[in-house]
Amino acid sequence: MTIKNKLSNSGQAMMVLVMVLAIVILYVSEVFVTTTSNTSQTFESSEEIILQEIAEGSLENAAIRFLRSTSYAGESLNENGISCTIVVSGLGGGVSDLSSSCERTGRSVVVGMTASDTGGSYTFSKIAKR
Repeated sequence: MTIKNKLSNSGQAMMVLVMVLAIVILYVSEVFVTTTSNTSQTFESSEEIILQEIAEGSLENAAIRFLRSTSYAGESLNENGISCTIVVSGLGGGVSDLSSSCERTGRSVVVGMTASDTGGSYTFSKIAKR
C-alpha cells in the first residue's frame, strides 16, 4: 500500500465520520425541538384547564348567591394572579343569564348558564363554554 492510498482511505473514513456525526446531530436536534414543543403545548392546555375550572367554580358560586338573593348582579374576584368577572343579567320572562370570565397572562375563558324561574324555584342549564 502506498502513502497515497493510505491518505485516500483516511480521507474517506473522515468523510463517513462527518456524515454520521451530522445525522446524529440532526436527530438529537429534532428530539429536542419536539420535546420542547410538546412541553409548551402541555403547559398551555393545563393553563386553560385551570382557568376553565376556576371560571366554572366562580359561576357555581354565583348561582348560589343568586338563589339567596335575586338582586345579586355579579362581582369581580382577583386571586393568585387570576381575575374573574361574574355578571348576572335578566333576559326577561323569568330567565337570567349568569356568566363568568376568568383571565391570567393573556389567556381567558368564559363560561355561562341560564337560570329559569319556574314558579318559585329555579332551573339552571348546564354550564357551557362561551
